[in-house]
Order: sequence, then C-alpha cells, then structure tokens
Amino acid sequence: MKNSTRIAMRLHEVFWRIEVEVLAGKQEEFQAVVSDLIPSSKKEPGTLDYDWYFDGERRVCHTYERYRDSDAVIAHATTFGAQFAERFRRCCRQISLDVYGSPSEAARGLLSKYDASFFERWQGFED
Repeated sequence: MKNSTRIAMRLHEVFWRIEVEVLAGKQEEFQAVVSDLIPSSKKEPGTLDYDWYFDGERRVCHTYERYRDSDAVIAHATTFGAQFAERFRRCCRQISLDVYGSPSEAARGLLSKYDASFFERWQGFED
C-alpha cells in the first residue's frame, strides 16, 4: 500500500483510550461484561483494535479501541449504549475517555455522552 493511501486511510480513523477503576467486589462482574463486549465488538464492521489492559492489582483497566471511521464509531457506541453500558457502569467507574482523530459531529455527540475529551492530530510521521 502506498504511503499516501495509508495516510489518507489513517486520517479517517478514530481511536481512544478509556481508563476505569473496577469497583470493590465487582471484578468478576467486570470480567463477565468485558467477555461479552469483546465478541460483540469483533463482529462490528470497522473495528480495528479492541484491547484491554489491567494494572498489577487488577483495579485499574485501560482499553484501547481503534475504528476505521466515524460510521464504525457510531455503530459501536450505539451497540454499547443499548446492550452494555448499564452492566458496565455497575461494576466500574470511568476515570477518563480520551478520543483521538477527527470524529464526525454525530460521533462526537455520542462519545460526549461518556464525558469524552477530544484530541486532534497535530504532528507525526508524514511522507
């Protein structure tokens, strides 16, 4: 793939990092909802990365998610809101949601419901 094509594709991508604290006594419930989220998200067209990371004490979890474009973000956020948000919020407390890229206004609107902070690309590797 030519570098210019790769850069053009990357410009439409949206990705984020979520940080949550698992509530005391809710570790099993948290792991159960994540175990349901992963296969659901894998089926969504345009989901490129969906990775979960724990700290050593398994109390703080970071999630890295990357999507092909804003349409994929909207599909994921809609499914998450309808099927998983309530269960997810019962077992953890969101610390932050940092969104990177240039999501559409519609995607920004959905992510804003989750107290997202938005960051637009400034510089990086370019050809």
